[in-house]
Amino acid sequence: MLLRQYKRVRRELGKKFHYRDIKKVYTIVLFEKSNSVFKSFSKDIYIHRFQQQSDSGIELNLLQEYTFICLDIFDDIIHNEGRNAGDESGERIVGDRDAENKR
Repeated sequence: MLLRQYKRVRRELGKKFHYRDIKKVYTIVLFEKSNSVFKSFSKDIYIHRFQQQSDSGIELNLLQEYTFICLDIFDDIIHNEGRNAGDESGERIVGDRDAENKR
C-alpha cells in the first residue's frame, strides 16, 4: 500500500514530488480465528500494534504501522464478562430488529 501511494503521489506531483508528501500507512489485519502465537501470548489482549524499529537504536519516523486485531479473543473476553459487544453497560445492542419482531 505504501508503494501504491508513492507511485500515485509521484505521478500527480511530477518534478515537485518530495518524500515528505508521502503519508503514513496503517495496515489493520482482522483475524477471525487467530493463530497460536497470539493465543499463547495472552488470553486478555486482542489488539497488537507493530511498528518497524532499528536494531542499532536509531529512531526514524517510518511510514508503515500494523495493527492486528484477534476477533476470537475479543469475543471470548466479552463472553466471559457476561455482556455483548458494543455497550459497556451490559445492554445488548441489536438495532430495530427486536422492535420489528414485536409487531
